[in-house]
Amino acid sequence: MPTQVQGSEAQKPSHYLFRMSRSDKERLKRRAAAAGLTIQAYLECTALGYETPVSRPPGRPRQHEATQEPFDLSA
Repeated sequence: MPTQVQGSEAQKPSHYLFRMSRSDKERLKRRAAAAGLTIQAYLECTALGYETPVSRPPGRPRQHEATQEPFDLSA
């Protein structure tokens, strides 16, 4: 049975474009909702054979913005 990736490999994002018809997308959404999962979690469990979905924060990953400190012009 497949196992979930651990360690630094689990931290590296990877993207895969999967094209399907709108009706298939709706069907996938219904199946995921019936299982109480997001589409991503549902695909990980069904396509990759994970017993439990990978725990991730919700939403898209946010890029870290560089912080800027105020510049003192009074000198």
